[in-house]
This record gives sequence, structure tokens and C-alpha cells, in this order.
Amino acid sequence: MGRGMVDDQSSILREDPGVQLPQRSASSSPIFVSRTVDSSSGLARREVKWVDGLRGVAALLVVTSHVCRSIAPYLIYPAFSEQGDMTALQIPLIRLPAQGPPWVALFFVLSGYVNAIKPVKMSRSGSADTALSSLSRNVFRRSCRLMLPPTLATLISWVLCELHGYDVARKSASGWLQSSSPGPAGTVFGALWSLSVSIVKTWTSGANKYDPIQWTLPYLLKGSMLVALTLLALVHINARYRIPIVVGLYFYSWLSKDAVVGMNIFAGLLVAELGYTTTFTTSKRTILSSLAPATLIIIGLLLCSYPEKHADWMWWSSILETAGKSIFPKNAEVWRFWPSIGVHLATLGILMSSKAKRLLSHHSLLWLGSISFPVYLLHGPLMRSLFSWLLFGFTLPQGTGAQSDPSVLPESLPIPSLWRVILVCPVFYGALFLVSHLWTLHVEPCFATLTSWIEDRLFREDQDLLPTRKADL
Repeated sequence: MGRGMVDDQSSILREDPGVQLPQRSASSSPIFVSRTVDSSSGLARREVKWVDGLRGVAALLVVTSHVCRSIAPYLIYPAFSEQGDMTALQIPLIRLPAQGPPWVALFFVLSGYVNAIKPVKMSRSGSADTALSSLSRNVFRRSCRLMLPPTLATLISWVLCELHGYDVARKSASGWLQSSSPGPAGTVFGALWSLSVSIVKTWTSGANKYDPIQWTLPYLLKGSMLVALTLLALVHINARYRIPIVVGLYFYSWLSKDAVVGMNIFAGLLVAELGYTTTFTTSKRTILSSLAPATLIIIGLLLCSYPEKHADWMWWSSILETAGKSIFPKNAEVWRFWPSIGVHLATLGILMSSKAKRLLSHHSLLWLGSISFPVYLLHGPLMRSLFSWLLFGFTLPQGTGAQSDPSVLPESLPIPSLWRVILVCPVFYGALFLVSHLWTLHVEPCFATLTSWIEDRLFREDQDLLPTRKADL
């Protein structure tokens, strides 16, 4: 998300769809040439800012979920054991900061939304040909802006690893930190080879040794391509028929058990379409329509509370598990389906609620949304280094651990007290936000310039590339 998760999406969202853009010559290769939709279309500019705020919330909650997995992994369960013993932090809704799948699903929904919002607007305004002609350029730009920053983040993580920056995390009693913290390669060739393999595998299988959190990126890339392919086929179709087709694609993904990419991407595309319908933009509200947004949001967040494991340990998650096995395809991942559906309902409720959109448009959340991609990319390396150093100290345990009980991890640094965790977390989050802000100010513009430079050469008009041949005498 460079200022977003997929592309320079803030420029897409902040453009006023109600402003007539000047026509340009063919040589200038316009990205979009907009026409005035109607007198109410200026509403879009004021109301799409909530997407940036929601993206910032999602990035913050992804970080929080990984912090919880590092120091209190039991929070992903609905209870401590099948006897039902639990803490208040495991109660539905309260447990949301420890959840991971809902916020990953939300990133995909927002990716589908921001990739579709402008072509949908152009199609509805009668400029389908212009939107169609711009798809290849926009797909290329978004792909570059998605792929370049993670490569640099992987390089940074590799340097930290080879400098033994992850040794404390590897020796800690935190299972999540241990499993995500690789050790140094030992030789220069081995280190360089491992780096190259990790960069390639990020986009082939999502298996990045130096930052496992990047497993979502190839799916986001596929999701962006899926939106482009769908719009390529549907941009000329009347909106009243395009919406049912997108709904059909959503349920096709449902039946295909694609709860990671397909369902979420098509949900985002559907939200983009519904955002231009009078049902979701009219200011006149009845009592029923005023209650609907809050109801959708609450139900959605309850579904987002569904645990990843041991759903049968509590009555409320056991009911959802039983229902899921009945309505979802056979052998579907129930722990992915329920949170994804919850995100879809909550996003739809936000779209219908002017108060929710106003809240998400607060300047602090907009700022958080503007740094959401570097927050996502950098929080893993920072957790395995700075967070671990502050939490466990700088001294590695001594001894071989030969006398230890085989059932206990040898040479491990114990999880510190709650008070130390409370003191460390603000320092960690502050450092993360500062580094992400500096990345946005100084690093992201370099990627934007590089992408623009490549784009200008790849999409240069033929007359600029071929020499003009004089007429034969």
C-alpha cells in the first residue's frame, strides 16, 4: 500500500470524481479521463477517506495479533482448555486484537475495493472505454508498487539476521518468535543464496525465510490481477447486471473454498459497486435502515471472533463450528470462512453508516492508513530484533541444556512479567510508527519514481519509439 497496501491508492481515493478532467493528447498517455457523473458524485470524495482509516486499523491489529502470539499464544484459543477455563481477553469481541485471519481478510477486501473503485466509477459515468484502456497501465503500476518494497524489507531482515540480530528471538521461549527467526547462514555464498531464494519464493510460494509474514503478498498480487481480469470482462456491462455477476463470482469462490483471495476480493469489488447505488448514498434513513449498519457491524465482529483452533472448547464457537460444517463446502477451513464473512458484513455496515465512516476518517487513522504498508512490512523484523531485545535482554543463555527435561525447550529465555511487557509495548509501537513514517517520507517516493520511470518507457507511444520515415520522392 505504499501509502496503501497495493498501490498509490490514496491518489485514487482522493480524486474528486465530480471534477471534469481536461482532455490530453494521445502522446501524453492519460491514465484516466473522467467525466462528470452527477451533482451528487462529489459525495464520493468526502466518503472514501474511511478506507484509508480502516486500512490503518487493519495494519495496527495485524501487529497486535503477532505481539499477542509472541507473549500470550493462548489468546488465539476460545479458552485455556476444553474445560472452559478462560480469561476476559478470550471473550468474543474483546479477543479481536489477538485475532489474525480477520485483518488479513480485511486487507484483501480493501485491495479489491481500491483496485475497482476508479474503473467502476468510469464505467458508471459512461467512460468504460477509457477505463478499459487504462487497466494494463494500472495493473503494472500496482504490481511494481506491491513488489518493490517487500524486496527491500527482505534485504533489511537478511542483514539483521546475518548480523545475529535475531539470536535473542531464536533463544526465547516464544514459539512464534522462534519459528520466524532464522539463524545466520555461516558463509557469504550461503547468505547470498538464501537471500535470493527467499526473494523468489516470496512470489512463488510465500515462503520467505527472512520474513514469513510476507506469505500474503503473492495472494494480494493474484487478487489484483483477479480484479483486473474481472473488470476487463465486465466493464462494458450495465451496472444493474454487473452486480449480480459479481455476487455469482463471490459464491463461486465460496464453493471453491477460496476464503483467502476470491471471496474477499469479490467482496471488495461488490462494495465498490454498492457505494455508487442510491441505497447506500441516500441521506434519508428510516428507523430500520439506521439500525441495519450497527447490526451488520456487530454481527460481523462477532463472526471475526471465531478462533483459529479448538473452537469446540467454548459453546459459542462450537455452535459456529457446527453451523460452518453444515453450510460451508466439505473440508473447508471454517476458521477462515467465518472471519472473512464477518469482515464482509462489517465492511458493508460501515459503507451504510455515515457515523462509522466519519470516525474512520479521523486524521490520526488517516495517518495510520498512510503508513500501513511499511507498518506491515517492518513490524516482523522489528519484533525479532528491537522488541525481543527490550523484552528478553541482550544476554543469551549459557550452557548446552543437556541436563534439561526433554519436554522443555533448552536454553530458552522465559517470557518476562506482565509489567515488563506493558512497558516494552509502547516503545516498540512508537519505534515502529517512527520508522514506518520515515519509510513513507523517504523510501516510498523512490519506489514511486522508479515505477514511473519504468512505466513511461514500457507504455511509451509507438510514434515516440519508431523513427519517422520520410515520404518517398
